[in-house]
Amino acid sequence: MACSPFRVLRTLDPIGALRALDPIGALRALRNDWKRFVLILALGQILSLCITSTSVLSNKLAERQTVTTPNFQSFLVYALLLIVYMPLTLVRLGPRKVWLNIKKRYYWYIFMALVDVEGNFFVIKAFSYTSLLS
Repeated sequence: MACSPFRVLRTLDPIGALRALDPIGALRALRNDWKRFVLILALGQILSLCITSTSVLSNKLAERQTVTTPNFQSFLVYALLLIVYMPLTLVRLGPRKVWLNIKKRYYWYIFMALVDVEGNFFVIKAFSYTSLLS
């Protein structure tokens, strides 16, 4: 089965393929890529703000209250993720598909959850041992 040269060109350089075939389409592709770049940049800034706020909150709790609560802070993050993404997944896939997916791969989800929780625990715990300037 022979592969079309246009298909190879599209997979390697979609903007180059559009430019070669359709200059107007190339401009539209660049505009769409620009929007995607701005979206990724904005999401990265929001993520940086969340990481910074976690650091500041952990540091202030450790300094002023002599309290370290990495498990509670992680619980809040996971609760928010559950509140936001579970309804979206249920609407998109339906409850039956979600249940079958969990039932089929439960061991993988348990393993990944344990690794993620432990990683977040140590990151938040480390924030309590540092200062804001370090």
